[in-house]
Amino acid sequence: MLVDDSAETDLWTLYGISYSDGTAYPSTQAYSISCFVHACQLSVILNQIIIHIYDPYQQNTEAEMEQYLKQESQALIDF
Repeated sequence: MLVDDSAETDLWTLYGISYSDGTAYPSTQAYSISCFVHACQLSVILNQIIIHIYDPYQQNTEAEMEQYLKQESQALIDF
């Protein structure tokens, strides 16, 4: 749980883009905290995939790999 979530509702503005007709991209809510939290959760799932599938020292059977893929697929769906 984060104590200070004030950055979640800060306004985010697109920088570095100028339109020829003088219009501007409208500001929107930043969602900084929720983006950070979800990026952390996704990195845990991706780390598990890398460890279990791409580790050259771990020899998984086909059944173990199928079970693992089902588990991580569900984790991504629940994400």
